[in-house]
Amino acid sequence: MLWFRSINSCCRVMVTQGHFRFNWQPKSQRIYYGTAVDGDGHVIDEVLLLAMLRPRSYTREDVLELHTHGGGVCAQRVLRACIEAGARPARPGEFTLRAFLNGRLDLSQVWTADTHASAMAVDAAPIAAQSCP
Repeated sequence: MLWFRSINSCCRVMVTQGHFRFNWQPKSQRIYYGTAVDGDGHVIDEVLLLAMLRPRSYTREDVLELHTHGGGVCAQRVLRACIEAGARPARPGEFTLRAFLNGRLDLSQVWTADTHASAMAVDAAPIAAQSCP
């Protein structure tokens, strides 16, 4: 997962409807189709952007997911373009921490989310999932 400082920094990578959309504000709970471009404007891959805006996200913050296809090379190129546009890799547990700090989860839910994410046995995952928010 990546952490963008703002929606506009994500828009440096995402092109929709054939043109750049700086100062574009997506609608929450929507999927947008477009292309990912590098810093020079060269097309890297077709992508889907899922927008989950505050407070209707796991963290109660603006969250954008950028989905690529085409294998590891395309995904790595999109990842590099995102980092060059101002994103950074999220730290382990960062989204759960943000959800806790923003009042979305209580401590027992944080513990359950961690248990679910770190389940090592196939049988353990459904048990942990039953307690997830």
